[in-house]
Amino acid sequence: MIIIENLYYTYETRTEPTLKGIDLKIKKGDFVLITGPTGCGKSTLLKTLNGIIPHILRGEMQGRVLIEGKNTKAESIKELTQKVGLVFQNPEDQIFSTIVEDEVAFGPENLLIPKKELLERVINALKKVGMLEERKTGTNALSGGQKQRVAIASLLALQTSYLALDEPLSQLDPLGADEVLKVLKTLNLELGITIILVEHRIHEVAPLCNRVILMDSGKIIMDKEVRSAFKDLTLFKKFGLRVPESVEIFHRLGLNYIIPLNAESAIKLLKLNKKKVMSQLQKNPTFFKKTIPKFSSAILIVDGVYFTYSKKYILQDINLKIGSGEMVALIGNNGSGKTTLLLHFAAILKPTDGILYFKGKDTKKLDPYTLAGEVGVVFQNPDLMLFCDTVLEEVSFGPRNLNISESEVKNRVNSVLKAMNLQDLKYEPPLALSRGQRFRVAVASILSMKPDLILLDEPTTGQDKVHIESLMQYLKKLTKTGITVVFITHDLETALKYADRLMVLNSGKIIADGTPREVFNNLKLLEKAKLKPPTSYLIGQEFGIEAFSLEELVEGFADCGLGIADWGLGIDDKG
Repeated sequence: MIIIENLYYTYETRTEPTLKGIDLKIKKGDFVLITGPTGCGKSTLLKTLNGIIPHILRGEMQGRVLIEGKNTKAESIKELTQKVGLVFQNPEDQIFSTIVEDEVAFGPENLLIPKKELLERVINALKKVGMLEERKTGTNALSGGQKQRVAIASLLALQTSYLALDEPLSQLDPLGADEVLKVLKTLNLELGITIILVEHRIHEVAPLCNRVILMDSGKIIMDKEVRSAFKDLTLFKKFGLRVPESVEIFHRLGLNYIIPLNAESAIKLLKLNKKKVMSQLQKNPTFFKKTIPKFSSAILIVDGVYFTYSKKYILQDINLKIGSGEMVALIGNNGSGKTTLLLHFAAILKPTDGILYFKGKDTKKLDPYTLAGEVGVVFQNPDLMLFCDTVLEEVSFGPRNLNISESEVKNRVNSVLKAMNLQDLKYEPPLALSRGQRFRVAVASILSMKPDLILLDEPTTGQDKVHIESLMQYLKKLTKTGITVVFITHDLETALKYADRLMVLNSGKIIADGTPREVFNNLKLLEKAKLKPPTSYLIGQEFGIEAFSLEELVEGFADCGLGIADWGLGIDDKG
C-alpha cells in the first residue's frame, strides 16, 4: 500500500507550495486515474512516489510518503525504483540504449542480477508488453507507442509492484495509445500491478480505472470510484476536463443514473430502445452539413513534392493548395509524414523533388530565418523554443525583433498572454512551469509576432479542455482576419470541431482531403489510416443521425421528439 500523509512540497525556485496537504491511500491492485487542470501538481505528486522528490529535486518537503510502510525520505532511490516505476510523458527522456533488449536489461543489470535471471526478466517483461519480437530492434526505429511499451518493460524487469505514469498517452496517436492502454489493462487485471496514471485524456483511460482523483491548486478535491465520479460533472466542467463522450451524452439525455464509459456500452444501452428511437427518427431525419469555405488566394501551393531521408521516401507525390484564412488539420498515425510536411510549409525542410510555393515564392530559395515574421512554427516539444528568463521576456522576444514600436509590442504581448491564460505567470521562468503551461508559452511567443501562417505540431498535448477550447477559438478568430492555421493533431474531436478541412496522411501520402464530414463518412479510409471516429458519430450511426459532436447528437435526438421519459432505461450499466 502507498500512504501519503499531510504532504507539502515547494520547489527551490518557488515560494508557493506546489503540493498542499495531500492525504492519500492507494491499495495494491488499484488502477487510479489522477487528473486536474494544467499545473495543479499531478506530476509533482508522482515524483514523490519513487524518491525523485526529495532525493533529486531538493525543494522543501513536509509530511510523509510511505511505500509498503517504508518512508521515502529514509529509502534510497535504488530501493524505491524497485518498488515504484515511473514512466514519463516523453519516452525519449528515458530510453538511451540503442537496442530494445539492452534498454530493458539496463536496470536489473545495474542491480548485479545473475545473467540467467537477467535474461528471464528481460524476456518476461517484453512478453508482458507485447514487444518480444522486437527485442533485437533498434530503439530509434520504434513508434511512439512501442517506445512507451519498452519504457514500461524496463520497469517491469525491475519487478516493480507499482507503476506510475505521467501522461504516457500525450504524444501518441490513437493506435499507439491503444497499444499502451491494452498493456496497462493486462498488467493490472492479470498480474495485479497497481497503476497510478496522470492523464488529461480521461475519455480514453476511464474504462480501465476503478478510481478517479481530481486535483486543483496542489490539493485533492475529489477521490471517488470511477462511475460515482462521473455521476456529477460539475467539477470536471469547472476545470475544463474532458470526460468520456458517452458519459456526457447520457448526462445530456437526462440519463446520468447510468454511466457507460465507452461507445460500445453506450450503444448497447441505447439499442434497448432502438425500435422506438428509429420510428421517431424516420419521421424526423437529421443532417448537418459543412462545406469548405472559398478562399480568395492560396498562401501555400504544393506541386508533386517528394522527400527522402536515408534513401527512404517520407513524403510521396504531395499535391495541395491551402488558402489564406483557412484552418487545416493534418491527421494520421505516427510516422505518416505529418511533421515532415509541416516543416516543408515553413521552408525548414526542402523537397527532394517537386516544388512548394509560399506566397508564390519557391521555398527552396527561401531562408526559414527570413520567414520568421511571416511563418510561425510551434514544435511538439516546447522546450526547444524556450530560452528567456521569464514568460514575459519569452513572449516579447519575437515582436521586439520585428522593428515595431514598443507600445505595439506591449499591446500584442498583453493580448496574447490574456488569450493563453498566462498573465499570472508572466514573471515566472518558463522552464519551471508544467509541460502544458510551457507549451502555451511557446504558442504565445509565436502568436505575438502575428505571422501570416501559423503551424502547430500537436497543440492540444498536455492541455485540459478549457485551454484547448481557448486556444482553438483564438486561432479560429485569427483565421477571420486572413491568417492561415495548419495544425497536426491526434485529437479528432478538436479537429472535427474547428478545422475547415482535414488532410489524412498515411505512409507519406495524402489519402484524403476534404471537410470533416467528407473524410469521416468514408469508414474504409478511416480503417486504412487506423483512425477511430468520436463516440457521438458511432452512436449516431446506429440511429441514422449524422453527428460529429455531442451537440449534434443531442440535437438529433431532440429533433426526433424524444424526451427523457421516452428512453425508459431503468437498468444499471455494467459496461
